[in-house]
Amino acid sequence: MDYLEQQHDNIPSGRQILIEEEPKRSWLRRFFLLIIFVVIIGSGLTVFALKTGFTFSQISINSILGGGRLPVEQPIKERDPNRINLLLLGMRGEGDPNGGLLSDSIILVSIQKSTGKIALISIPRDLYVTIPGTEQKAKINAAHAYGEGKKPGGGGIIYSKAIVSEVTGLYIDYAVSVDHQAFKEAVDAIGGIDIYLDKP
Repeated sequence: MDYLEQQHDNIPSGRQILIEEEPKRSWLRRFFLLIIFVVIIGSGLTVFALKTGFTFSQISINSILGGGRLPVEQPIKERDPNRINLLLLGMRGEGDPNGGLLSDSIILVSIQKSTGKIALISIPRDLYVTIPGTEQKAKINAAHAYGEGKKPGGGGIIYSKAIVSEVTGLYIDYAVSVDHQAFKEAVDAIGGIDIYLDKP
């Protein structure tokens, strides 16, 4: 049984969104504010995609996963009860023939519960790493594509969480992977964005 098969039980069926409940209502509000923040970023990227002629794929939000075991040989810090770490992965989508499943945007959002402070850590997509569970070396943005190739619909999330946790030394509580279509749907859900061009 390989690494991905050992992790596969952690993937929920379908395209669900799983959010662990926090004991304080204020943390639910902060979490939803974070999601809104992600939507705002997505809106900007969607405008860019529309202006540059990118095509949208069929993928939407894949999943938000909590927990998940990591390879034993990867030393990571214990889960900090005063911190929530959320991994955001952005890609063009599987409909793009030029590496659409590569995670071109990798951002780690770390929230300190006691103070409410939020830190955003951008992970360079060209960082050279060893793919979890293998001896294969590649750019870190290839981890998602590699995982999806092994197990479509969730493998990319597992591999990405593992490698970012190894690189940063932080426990990854949640991970979200989205593409241009997901951003488009999010923008449409909040009423869309009007774009005015001075020239055709």
